[in-house]
Amino acid sequence: MLSFLAANLSTIVVGAAVFGLVGLSLRATIRGLKSGKCAGCKGCPGGCSGQCGCHHTGP
Repeated sequence: MLSFLAANLSTIVVGAAVFGLVGLSLRATIRGLKSGKCAGCKGCPGGCSGQCGCHHTGP
């Protein structure tokens, strides 16, 4: 078992880092959606006219 971990340590570390970054990204997206922000846009500068797929019509 230890030889497997030693042989694949770099792959395990990179995979854990990618998994962690994806988790943080999902966490930020979910928190934003719960607070009323859009999922696909960055704040709708100048007001949102629905062009970015938002469900609201105000800033």
